[in-house]
Amino acid sequence: MNTPLLMGFGALALFGAIGIAASRELLRAIDAQQRRAPVPVRVRTRRPHRDGRRTVL
Repeated sequence: MNTPLLMGFGALALFGAIGIAASRELLRAIDAQQRRAPVPVRVRTRRPHRDGRRTVL
């Protein structure tokens, strides 16, 4: 097997692994952000204010 082809495959595998890791990290970050963001808003709107009115966001 010739060396340039082998090096090409190695580089491709390396870039593939980097891409997979980066996309997985990005997806995890987006998922965490989406999970974290809507919750306080929902909790705040359900809880009535001290004088009985709902809080306006």
